[in-house]
Amino acid sequence: MSHLNRRVLLISILTFSPIAIADNQESKVKVGFIYNFIKLTAPVKSIADSYHLCMAGNSSLDKDLIYLNQKMAHGKPIEVIRVSLTSSTLTGCDSLFIGKIAKKRQLITLIDHAISQKILTISEAGHSLDKRVIIDLKQLAGKVRFDINLATAQQSDIALNANLLRLAHNVLQ
Repeated sequence: MSHLNRRVLLISILTFSPIAIADNQESKVKVGFIYNFIKLTAPVKSIADSYHLCMAGNSSLDKDLIYLNQKMAHGKPIEVIRVSLTSSTLTGCDSLFIGKIAKKRQLITLIDHAISQKILTISEAGHSLDKRVIIDLKQLAGKVRFDINLATAQQSDIALNANLLRLAHNVLQ
């Protein structure tokens, strides 16, 4: 490899590496938040052999959420499951991570079903609180923050830990 090619390679690595690392770190931080949301939310229904964290829609977190498989929550191992966008696939879900869903009607139907089934809903796709997602992850000033829709949590009989409510950026009552 010529001296010039080595320089170009070195400059490329130094230029693009911090961006890739920062993106990867943000994803890991968000997955850590999701894990703690699960741990700090008392389950409404009894948990079977494992705690089912379901995923619907598309998200940059899909690959990293898999790392929660077999982590413990509420005395049970977590099982991460990809589900389709039909509400009938939510049976057995204890929490639902919602990625980007193109059709608004599909999103609303999915969330309505999750509320009726007493499923904790978490999103990072900009599904704001007016869509009735219980926890909405976001990034503000380079930091991961979250909003909570307390009214939807109460409608679902989901009890959120007081510390979780204190740490929220916004709490919609």
